[in-house]
Amino acid sequence: TATALPALPASPITVRDIDSVGNVVGTATLPGPASGTITVAGMHYDFEETVDIPPWFVANDWHQLIHVAVSEGDRPGGPGCIPGGTPACLTLANWYLPDDDKQALVVSAGRALGGQDRSAPAVALIDYLEAGNSSPGDDAYQRDPLSTTFNDQARIVAP
Repeated sequence: TATALPALPASPITVRDIDSVGNVVGTATLPGPASGTITVAGMHYDFEETVDIPPWFVANDWHQLIHVAVSEGDRPGGPGCIPGGTPACLTLANWYLPDDDKQALVVSAGRALGGQDRSAPAVALIDYLEAGNSSPGDDAYQRDPLSTTFNDQARIVAP
């Protein structure tokens, strides 16, 4: 026979985001669990280069070529995004319809194409990403066939 677990007290839970040198860069306080279960999603995880990812991935700087986008409404404390509404979801053009209902996605840059300068620390997305993927500050991304002028790879994380 199964025995029900007692409910945990409804004490608040504080989550702290701490950077690599120990500075607190953000906090959030969540209500305590009512059912005895805490679900955590979307946590940042710092890879340990020698344990978590293959050496070739780091040697080729692939870890520096990944762009992660989360809709405004799906950031911590947000109400969730609304396709075609406010706060808007992300749009991924040239994907299955509807294309405006993405909560989070990842874009990986390919090899440098003509005009992209990666010799110095770049500050512009256009040095890594092409077309609609290189415009900062918007929620629009695209997925096109690979070519000599476009080699980004986009993957939907949620939903």
